[in-house]
Amino acid sequence: MTFDIRPIWMVGALTETGFGLLVLLVKKAYPIHLSRPLLFWGASSISLGVFFALAMVQTVVGQFFFHVLGGTLATLCLILKYQAVTELKHQRSSRIWIIGTPLVAFAVSVWFTLAERNISIKQFIFNLINLAVMILLAWCLSRTEDGRRPLADKLAAAVFALLAASTCGVILNFLLSGNFAAEYDFNQPRSIYNLIATIAAAGVVSPLFLLMVSERLTRNLEVQAMRDPLTGLYNRRAFEEIAFAEISGAARSGLPLSVLMLRSEE
Repeated sequence: MTFDIRPIWMVGALTETGFGLLVLLVKKAYPIHLSRPLLFWGASSISLGVFFALAMVQTVVGQFFFHVLGGTLATLCLILKYQAVTELKHQRSSRIWIIGTPLVAFAVSVWFTLAERNISIKQFIFNLINLAVMILLAWCLSRTEDGRRPLADKLAAAVFALLAASTCGVILNFLLSGNFAAEYDFNQPRSIYNLIATIAAAGVVSPLFLLMVSERLTRNLEVQAMRDPLTGLYNRRAFEEIAFAEISGAARSGLPLSVLMLRSEE
């Protein structure tokens, strides 16, 4: 009995495309330094949704659209997520990863689909490429930012690490079986498990990314409320909060507390 994988493709297509459109809609309510990461993340979700949609109707759209365009979109999805994370966490992104990875994915797809047809080898290489990007994403998410490592960042890093582990299982299955037939059976158990893991990971990591954006928005608002916009120095509200904390600490410990005031003469 052959398992029909199309309902799983359909769930992935609807959820990812819908979430991507929602992110692109709500990004307008955020300041520019947060709307750009949301733009990349929304585009990433739509790319993955289109890939799932192409997979669902692959017999209709043909081999080029599914294996070449769809496969490239799957890798592009991860690269757009990488761009979104580096933008949000103020990290330097690599143009080699951003430009080179989708180009390599496209070249591999064209070669092993149209020139020397072997879909199994194409899938094997794709899994290797995507595994590398997943590890890169997990590393970027786990890095500190201004000495902080928010919980949402750590959870998202863990999700990508687990997804990378699932992809490793697919790669090992290729190597242990030694089966690199010209055609690839997407209904085999290992592929189905990895597909479900991909949809589940996307469903978890996308809300986590929104939490990451909200956490930074809240922190920015707190900084704006406690610092003078012209000089960047603490304002009266910040002074009162810091002073209250220091006075309370001195009262608990019994240690003396001193205040030093300086006045600038023009």
